[in-house]
Amino acid sequence: MLSYTHSDALLFTPQQIGAMLRARRVLIIAIVVLALIAALVANALLPRVYTATSDIYIEFRDRDPITSRTLSAALDSNYLETQVNLIQSTAVAERLIENMKLRDSAEFQEMVQREGYTQANTSLLEQVQRSISVATTGDSRVLGVSYSASSPTLARDFANATVQAYLDVSDELNTRAARLRREQYNAQLDSLRSEVESLHEQIAQYRLSQGIFANESDPMPEWRRLQELNNELLRLQTKLAEARARVTVIRDALDKGFKLEDFPEIGRLPQMIELRAQLNAATAQLQEAQATLGPNHPRVIALRREVGTFQNALRQEMLAAVASQTQELPVLEAQETALLKEIAVQRERAAAELAHRERLDGYQRQLQSAEQIYRSALQKYDETLLASNIHLPNISVLRTANLPARPSQPRPFANIAAALILGTIFAISCALLLELLRRRVRCIDDVVRGSHVPLLGHIGQNVHLEARLT
Repeated sequence: MLSYTHSDALLFTPQQIGAMLRARRVLIIAIVVLALIAALVANALLPRVYTATSDIYIEFRDRDPITSRTLSAALDSNYLETQVNLIQSTAVAERLIENMKLRDSAEFQEMVQREGYTQANTSLLEQVQRSISVATTGDSRVLGVSYSASSPTLARDFANATVQAYLDVSDELNTRAARLRREQYNAQLDSLRSEVESLHEQIAQYRLSQGIFANESDPMPEWRRLQELNNELLRLQTKLAEARARVTVIRDALDKGFKLEDFPEIGRLPQMIELRAQLNAATAQLQEAQATLGPNHPRVIALRREVGTFQNALRQEMLAAVASQTQELPVLEAQETALLKEIAVQRERAAAELAHRERLDGYQRQLQSAEQIYRSALQKYDETLLASNIHLPNISVLRTANLPARPSQPRPFANIAAALILGTIFAISCALLLELLRRRVRCIDDVVRGSHVPLLGHIGQNVHLEARLT
């Protein structure tokens, strides 16, 4: 009796699977051959697609020249991902369509007539976006921008045009912040300029309405005039006090019996000194003549009349001096009264001038503040304008796209290999499925698997069978 070992743990043993595949080998070979034929037909019928690639280098700057902000280096990878998305964005596709004038082509016009402008434009954008691809390598800053087209020339031209469209859109995005900031500063400068001009106009109108004229050498003439009048009043009051003192002294002396010539104020007068000298000379001559000629001599009589004339003249000058000392007092008092009135009027003018000056100073402070803010904003505007006009590109083209030597699609060897693998898998699956649907005895395992009856023998010679017998 022969003994045979088998395992019930598996649904099919390798011997069973091998027997089923050998039985269905014709079907398997046919399916694999058909798959290969289909791959060859597909390679022959599929349109040729050529792909051209241009390499660009993107530099990540850690400082914004417009806002002067410092950016973290950790944003480098995110920045590269953003640039990849930008290359594949609708904005770049739209710029590529404009640069290559695809909307002027006959194909697009036919699409417009057939589908309408909106649908045709959407289809064109989708087609362009599908044709653009970007390849990255790890954390490298070099990106490969590819474009797929039906001919090598179109692939090369559109790949280079895609890079140029990306450069244009990137440059526009980089300068948009500067343009927006410049527009904001323009609006702010216009507002500040209007405020400064309004303050200048208010100051000019106020000066004109109040009759205030600019005079840097004498900014407050009314106040200066008030000080002059006060100084003049002080001098006049000093003279008035002196005059009152002299009048009082003269009146007191006259009341006490003093002679006029005893007053020093009168005796020191020039005309009094001259008359006294003439009187003394005439008196001396009279005394000499009386001593020699006698009292009745004509010479003596003439000298006596001359002495009397000098005495009368001296007395008249003394009286006139006393009268002048007493008459000066009411004149000075009248001058004081008039000066006090003028000072009162001038004080009101000075107060009004001071109020006007304070108001003008307030306008001037507002004007200085507005001008300072305007100059600061203007300086910042100049810096922003300079930064927006200086273009420092952070994208460099390392390699422009060249004519592709062979099409990127279809790939014959890859298609044949895929057809062989998939066809084999499909053929084996079909063979096993047919065997499962209609089971047949293909080997000894099909007879004894699942039963515990020992195998007694077999007819014929089978190498595979003998290898299993023990």
